[in-house]
Amino acid sequence: MIAAIEASDVELADRLGRTHADQIVTQIQQLFATDNRHHITL
Repeated sequence: MIAAIEASDVELADRLGRTHADQIVTQIQQLFATDNRHHITL
């Protein structure tokens, strides 16, 4: 990403940014979809 920005490659930087954002969304969705109620430490 940094190299793309330094090279002023807007399309590559945009593509990498979108990919990263998609990964974050997927991780958040998996976090909310995981049922952790059985692993609660009291």
